[in-house]
Amino acid sequence: MKISGLVALVALFAALSCAQGEPAPSLAGTSWTLLAMGEGDNLRTVGLDPPVVLEFLGDGAELAGSTGCNGYGGEYEGTGATFRTVGVQITARGCPTRVLFDRESEYTTALANAHSATLTPTLPLLIIEAEGKRALIFRP
Repeated sequence: MKISGLVALVALFAALSCAQGEPAPSLAGTSWTLLAMGEGDNLRTVGLDPPVVLEFLGDGAELAGSTGCNGYGGEYEGTGATFRTVGVQITARGCPTRVLFDRESEYTTALANAHSATLTPTLPLLIIEAEGKRALIFRP
């Protein structure tokens, strides 16, 4: 199966960072805006109005953010190949359009099923991978 050009480029930068022997940077205290999501060759950019935001709070155990429609919060564990989210809960305000509702649904499903996170300080980008070949790609 082909891998999209963006995912391949990010994987290359991640591999180069690891190859240089640098420790993986911490996610604690960082904030990210969703840039793209999808599966395999169906990776696509997402609208930024309103943005989907993911914040890693404090000492590295809590996360919070906005789907553009609703707020959410929960916890995360691990880094790299051991990353996962725990107990993510979302408010129930709803979305004003079907497009935003579909985006929120896909995003929250992928976040709930996350199994790895790669931070590429060279670009910088954050890639969260979920079940199958689903990916969430964020920028600071």
